[in-house]
Amino acid sequence: MLEAKNAFRKIVIAAKRKAYTVPDKSGFFRFSVAPDIIVHQPRTDALNLLIVELKKQSNKEGSEYDDLKLTLFTAPCPLGFGYRFGARVVARDDLPPEKRCLEIVKEYPEA
Repeated sequence: MLEAKNAFRKIVIAAKRKAYTVPDKSGFFRFSVAPDIIVHQPRTDALNLLIVELKKQSNKEGSEYDDLKLTLFTAPCPLGFGYRFGARVVARDDLPPEKRCLEIVKEYPEA
């Protein structure tokens, strides 16, 4: 488990996001996230339905950080938030204007 925690922390730091330097009482490192799109009922994990991360194809930022967020948000409680479905979506801005589209490149949890 320690290896996974350190791997998660490295992904957060590589994405230039703020990671707390001291683990919490359970030994986990905390970091703030702001999903692009979420559909849920506030103040309960019972109706966490959808989480989406959206990036332009031309964005040079790696997908590891988005993959980590989506994996954790769709993981069962108490480790994750139990979202029923997640998706990493790419806006295909590398195509001619008339062919631009949104493309789901990965679904979470993976089947």
